[in-house]
Formats: sequence, C-alpha cells, structure tokens
Amino acid sequence: HAAGNLDLAEGCFRRALTAVPAYYPARLHLGSVLAAQGRDEGALSEFLALIDITLSDVPAVARPDMASLVLAHAKAAQALRNLGRFEDAVEQYERAILLAPSDAELLASYASLEQIRGHIDAAVEIYHRALALQPVSPQISLNLGHCYLEQGLFDEALTAFKAAQEPIGGGNYESAVAGIASVHERAGAYDDAWAVLEPHIADTSPAKINPALATTFALIAGHLGREEDALSMAQGCLEMQFAENAGNTAGPHTAGTGETNLRFALGHLYEGQADYHKAFDQ
Repeated sequence: HAAGNLDLAEGCFRRALTAVPAYYPARLHLGSVLAAQGRDEGALSEFLALIDITLSDVPAVARPDMASLVLAHAKAAQALRNLGRFEDAVEQYERAILLAPSDAELLASYASLEQIRGHIDAAVEIYHRALALQPVSPQISLNLGHCYLEQGLFDEALTAFKAAQEPIGGGNYESAVAGIASVHERAGAYDDAWAVLEPHIADTSPAKINPALATTFALIAGHLGREEDALSMAQGCLEMQFAENAGNTAGPHTAGTGETNLRFALGHLYEGQADYHKAFDQ
C-alpha cells in the first residue's frame, strides 16, 4: 500500500479478512486502498463495517482501538463527501469529533465540508475551534480567509490570508497571495490587487503558475481592460496544466478546483467580449 501497489495491497488485505473477518486493521487499510483508487462506495462499506465491529459482540480485544475508530469515522465522512452525501458525512464527522474533540485536522475537515455546503457561519466557528487547538496552520487560515471573503469581512479576510502566507514559499503561499488580491478585487481596488499579483505573475510561464493566481489575475486583468492578457494567462494555464481536459467542455470528466475556477474566469472574460458560445462552453 505504502509503495503504491494498490491492486496487490487490496488482494493481501482481502485475504487477511477472509482468514479473520473481524481483523479491523486489515479492514481499515482495505478501505484506504479503495479510497485511493476512487472506489468510494467500496471504501465506505469497509469503514462502516469497521465501525460496526465496535457495536458487535466480538471479544473486546478484537474491537478497534479509539484511534482506529476515529479514523474510520473520518474516512467514512470523506467517502460520503465524495459521493455527494453531505448530510451523512456530517453525521460521521460529528461522531468522530465526539471521540476526538481536540483533533484540529478533523475539525478543519468538518469545517471545509460546511464551507462547501454554503454554511459559512458554521464553517467559521469550526475553523476557529481548530485554530484554537493549532494556532499556526496555513491551510486552516487560508480556508478561513475565503469564508471571511464570502461574508464580506475584508479586514478579517486579509488577516487570515496573511497568516496563510507563512512560511514564505510554503505550499499555501501563492494561494494566500491570490486570496489577498481577491480581497482587493472584491473591494473594487483593482490597482491594489494588480500590485499584489504582478510580482508573482511577471515572467512566469502559464505552465508553472499557481492556478489560483492565474484565476485571480484573469479576473483582475479583465476589470482593468486587459482582456487579452487575461485570456492568454487563463487559457495558457488551462492548456498546459490541465492538458487532458483543455478541449473538453462537455465532459465526462471530473474537474478539480483549480480547473473549475479557471473555466469560471474564462467564462466571464468571454461573456465580457460578447462571445457567448465560448462563455457557455466554459
């Protein structure tokens, strides 16, 4: 499993469960393998089966330990998210948090689900609980910044995005820069937004630019009347970083957040040029 040999790992874990059906470590690992393969229904079945072991009459020594039970609830929640069963995912998160109320990553994952569902006030409250447990967390700060942006709380959003910039050059740094620029863009301060972005855009190939930066750049360039620059960056990033989907405007494929946002920005740009067919495609 750790080496990435998922098919082989699946076979081994299934043989272990054939020999000892109540062996919960094998069931937890099997569910993780299926999840890594995108087989969320199967993964969910394994995680729920592990949880059921706790409620069954197997000897106490064979029941999952607390850490494994929390992980099973969390992984079941993730599988349910992937399947679009958000209400059921909430139930699994809440069960996990009852068992591990001081787990900041678990709280942050739950908050991100509430954010996706549009329950922004609830997400903010849960992110704050997570930050109280883990004050230095660029990812949580980044997500919190986007929540504040949705609420129109620009000062709070700036503070959160600046916290997400640490450490400079870290995995969330460029996304945080895009967030800061987005605050200025939402406030109508397009020149300020441009000043934030320009040092990170200049002389950068669309093949290497962070998709969040490319999307924000495209939106701001459009506001400043630089539609050609905006189209070049957004389309170039889409073609070079999402090449397998660049020409696919109707599916079927599953677009990640970066691709989805780029297509959204492109749609706005084409709409502004009255090119409605291309806007519709994006």
